[in-house]
Amino acid sequence: MNIQLIEVHQPNAQQAQHMEQLFQLCKQYDGIANPLMVINDFSQPDDHNCFLLYLDKELVGAAILFSAYEKEGEIAAMINPQYRRQGFFSQILKAIKKEMSKRSIQDLILVCEKESQSGLALIEHWKCPYHHSEYRMKFNLEKMKALDDDLSDFCLKEVTVPPFDDLIAMSAQCFGLDQKEAKDNIEKKVKSKSYQIYRGIYKDQVVGQGGYYLDNQEAWIVGIAVGKNQQKKGLGRKILKSITKLLLENGQTNILLEVYCDNERALQLYLQSGFELVSCDLYYTKV
Repeated sequence: MNIQLIEVHQPNAQQAQHMEQLFQLCKQYDGIANPLMVINDFSQPDDHNCFLLYLDKELVGAAILFSAYEKEGEIAAMINPQYRRQGFFSQILKAIKKEMSKRSIQDLILVCEKESQSGLALIEHWKCPYHHSEYRMKFNLEKMKALDDDLSDFCLKEVTVPPFDDLIAMSAQCFGLDQKEAKDNIEKKVKSKSYQIYRGIYKDQVVGQGGYYLDNQEAWIVGIAVGKNQQKKGLGRKILKSITKLLLENGQTNILLEVYCDNERALQLYLQSGFELVSCDLYYTKV
């Protein structure tokens, strides 16, 4: 029995195909909805974000490490149902912890779909404290009318160059980040080839921000925020609908976003704007 653990920045075409095959197995067995998504825009070229465990040339386990902020890393994983409870995930986790140590990532967050009973059983066995939950939502192309809105005094302005002081302050305020985290996050998104950020302009005044991330055939709406003094005026709705329309005009039809399950106000906004629930991800702290 030959076991090989491969760590890469980005899976090649063959490895990506193996990951898709593994996802289909886990989807059939566990009822999960989402494949692993490798996001490299917040990491360095020599960082390892994808961990693949092969047994005699068969991919039996895969995990991804995502760190949007320097202190915290999220991991999601899949293990072939045939090879569970044989220590394979522990081998992958050991490699991930080594990579986190190299990158000075302190906190490890485990991400598990609510439908994955085996994943939740492992988390319960480890007694991992609950962190939070997020809904994954997708725009329903049959609900185009939900995008109707008065956008006559509103527009999006693409962010490409500094200064970013207004966006940094808004991100810190709306997302609970410190100034350094907010600054790093905005700067990395602007430099990224996959992210696009916009300022929301209403009546010639910057009132908010939002953007999207492109991953293969998917477009993820991210970072919608409205300035403290501009909230409760329907401006978040204008930002969301404007970005959604922009993506549709650019030929993107697979449009998704994530929202905290306890953020009822945002959840209702997305539902009213044509988005529907796809799945629920549970987040736990690995101690």
